Amino acid sequence: MKEVKYLLTLTDAIHDGFSWSANGSFVHRETITLPENHTQRQLWTVAKRAVGYTGMQGRYLDCDTWMPYRTVMMLHLQHEEE
Repeated sequence: MKEVKYLLTLTDAIHDGFSWSANGSFVHRETITLPENHTQRQLWTVAKRAVGYTGMQGRYLDCDTWMPYRTVMMLHLQHEEE
């Protein structure tokens, strides 16, 4: 079975009055691997577990970025090409 790799970037965020963006004073990266036929739910479950945010609720800033409620942290996913 073929696998897919993702690069996770957990960084602190800053709000400029209009939108959220990465601040960059804290950056933590992880790589996760999932089966090729994974679902979006499986992807985000594994991603949150990898950075210690299992069970936390949050909001999606876009299709690749998630932000836990009551934090100033952002989790961004990037598909790694081989």
